[in-house]
Amino acid sequence: MKFIQKRLFLLLTTIIIIIFIIFDSYDRGNYSQRLVEKKYQIEFFDHKNFEEIQKAFEKQFKNPKYNFPGAEVCYVKIYKNHFLISRLNSKKINHIEKLQLINFFNDPENFDWSETTWELNEAEYIIRFYNNKDLEIGKVWLCLRECGMTFSKPFSPNMKFGGISESGKLKICNILKISN
Repeated sequence: MKFIQKRLFLLLTTIIIIIFIIFDSYDRGNYSQRLVEKKYQIEFFDHKNFEEIQKAFEKQFKNPKYNFPGAEVCYVKIYKNHFLISRLNSKKINHIEKLQLINFFNDPENFDWSETTWELNEAEYIIRFYNNKDLEIGKVWLCLRECGMTFSKPFSPNMKFGGISESGKLKICNILKISN
């Protein structure tokens, strides 16, 4: 009987660990598709050449319809993108930093037109934006040291293709109080 109990305990423990690993991977976005929604794909990316794509983005830079995250933000949390412990090391940022962060992501001057060829699991930080009902309304994966890139959900043309400019890197590091 003890043998069966030990095996059952081992099996349940293994299943729980696997569930935690899967939940963590999905939570951090490792399985998120880095595809832009179809409506944005047509409006911003389905053009003949790079110049036309760039003009489509620039045309919408000051359009409030495309401001990130697209809804009123109650609070923001920043997470270090670490396996299994991301939720444990979150930090809620203050109101002033929240406003600076929202302004940062909506200012095209903080971004350049570089290509974003990186994987979301390479992000050092995940920034989550919440409404007053504690629902996540926006998310930004931030890769600073290795690649200087971002990816956001929902999409915003204000961030161009996601590449952070040199001045943008300094600003975001100052806002989040992290070293570059």
